[in-house]
Amino acid sequence: MDKKQIAKEILARRNALDDLEGFGDYMRPTDELDFKFPPAAHHKLLIKAFERLVAGDFDRLLIMMPPGGAKSTYVTIQSVLWYLAKFPEHSIICASNTEGLAESFNRRRRESARTPRWESISGAKVNKDMQGVGKWGTTKGGFVQAVGVGSGIVGVRSNLNVLDDPVLNFEQANSETQMNKQWEWYQADYRSRLIPTGKEVIVTTRWSRRDIPGRILEMIKSGEETGWHVIRIPMEADSPDDPLGRNIGDRLWPEWFTQRQVDENKRDTQRWLGMYQQIPMDETGVWVGAENIDIVDSLPAKLTLVCGVDIAMTVGGGDYTVFAICGIDDDRNLFIVDIIRQQTDVDVTCETFFKVMDTYDITYFYIDDDNTSKMLDRLLVEKCRQRGYVVPMIKMPTRGKGVSGGKGEGKEIRAAPLRGLFMQKRVKILKRPEWNSTLIAEAMDFPAVDHDDQIDALSLIGRQFTNIPTPTKDREKNANIDFFLKEQGGVVKTTIGLDTMFNDQGSSDVLNMARRRY
Repeated sequence: MDKKQIAKEILARRNALDDLEGFGDYMRPTDELDFKFPPAAHHKLLIKAFERLVAGDFDRLLIMMPPGGAKSTYVTIQSVLWYLAKFPEHSIICASNTEGLAESFNRRRRESARTPRWESISGAKVNKDMQGVGKWGTTKGGFVQAVGVGSGIVGVRSNLNVLDDPVLNFEQANSETQMNKQWEWYQADYRSRLIPTGKEVIVTTRWSRRDIPGRILEMIKSGEETGWHVIRIPMEADSPDDPLGRNIGDRLWPEWFTQRQVDENKRDTQRWLGMYQQIPMDETGVWVGAENIDIVDSLPAKLTLVCGVDIAMTVGGGDYTVFAICGIDDDRNLFIVDIIRQQTDVDVTCETFFKVMDTYDITYFYIDDDNTSKMLDRLLVEKCRQRGYVVPMIKMPTRGKGVSGGKGEGKEIRAAPLRGLFMQKRVKILKRPEWNSTLIAEAMDFPAVDHDDQIDALSLIGRQFTNIPTPTKDREKNANIDFFLKEQGGVVKTTIGLDTMFNDQGSSDVLNMARRRY
């Protein structure tokens, strides 16, 4: 090699140890299958998170994403090999749902470690006296041990633990006994092997709310667990803060996953939400159980449309302002038609009222009668006057909300009628990937959720459900003037102007809209 080639090789080796993407580039000429293809966007997200773990930004990394996304290739294989190249004296425990799978991964790691390229950057080789698929070591004293979930781990301490897909299948996931056993093993046998400064990675597909990641997430919420960096990558983006920056509804890795695969997996709601959206459904300890979640493909021809509105007045963060558009059919089922979530100011919120009215034939808007709504009310009335709109709004008393208006028992009391409708299987959710996942997750975990705005908005409708007329059964043939009257503080007020009622009673769009509703 000449000087230029030597310099190029030294730089490539340095890059390989500096970052995981450089490591993958350096290992690609080995023709090992795990290094054959360059990383996609979500792979880059995973390996950057692993780099941050090693750098000390956090001690624990939890990755949740669908099957088939090559998470094992980039975390369990490549990242572990990179770590061992940087620290060939360290010990690593890699666990998977079965011993056979764990050893299969370990065989792939060992074969890559036998290549001259891995040896050149690590300064070590596979130890001839320790080269089994269950446990192989380096000539500098480090090793990688493969274990199956539930198996005993004795006599070793580890610098790094990597747990890849602890749950084998739905049969195991649906067994409370099996999930409890896994949790006991994780705490007593597996995690106890880490040295005090050790690092931990869990990379998995979600199967059950009672699985190891689910219990860790609950403990993070309660403050019992700290130091975790959590990455959830759903098959279809379902929130504005998608970790890959995708638009809502965009599917993961479109160069690999096809729309047909997505559509086929959506046929089974439990499988889709759990394995692919990483929001598993089961009934244990949840506000609304999986058996009460009913997702429908279409809506009845006739619905009385109403909208519950929960106002937040936050821009770019904090709580959401939510418009929950729902319909009631003649059998008094509640169809959730659309959810609009915004972190925005009062002006945009007013514009959303008009947008909803232009899109849907809303009979009533329901909103809390609190200080926030009073601020909105003044601006909305002015904008309605300027545009000639009438917003049929009913303000709801905030009884049970508590002095602070915070989360807790008051919210649950106010949401009880809505929960009752779920329990009676009267709630039908229109299939819409852009908001289904976040709504269902909130309904299952309420009230112990970071954001409860969707349930708050729907609860307004739940509280008024028995007073909402059905499309035909509860209606008179012609609109009655009482429809436009509302009593407030002992005074009867009209919801539209008297001039409009008198001058345009035969052709007014407002009156015609009301007659159509009745």
